[in-house]
Amino acid sequence: MIHNHPVIYWRYKTKPKKLIGANQPMLLGFEHGELSLEQRNAVMVCIRRSLRKRNKMELYEIYEINERHVKE
Repeated sequence: MIHNHPVIYWRYKTKPKKLIGANQPMLLGFEHGELSLEQRNAVMVCIRRSLRKRNKMELYEIYEINERHVKE
């Protein structure tokens, strides 16, 4: 994502402390600042969905969805 979209960058969000990804590396730079990705959790969800659905393209589909929200 970072290679194809230079506006996406890694950061740590420390506040609010109740945030699921607080103090974890996150991808930021998406539209409206609302779509911050905590990568470890996103990959684990994709793995579980892939196993359930037997969909080998699950991770790529998530990439495409997130790509639509990149700031231009």
